[in-house]
Amino acid sequence: MDEPGNEHYWDDFQLEFKSLVIVLVKDKKIVQWKNLKDVWTLLDDEDQFHRYVSENVASYLKEV
Repeated sequence: MDEPGNEHYWDDFQLEFKSLVIVLVKDKKIVQWKNLKDVWTLLDDEDQFHRYVSENVASYLKEV
């Protein structure tokens, strides 16, 4: 997002701060996405962080 030309991600994913976003792309178009906002609150707990990301990615993949 800090690189030139990537500023659109702020609007594309309705971001207020940097985050981890899982994105489904079909035919070079964003079809669906999920913002994992809580990654920042879990940075101090590596196990919780990994669990949060893993569970959300797995859940997201089941939905699509």
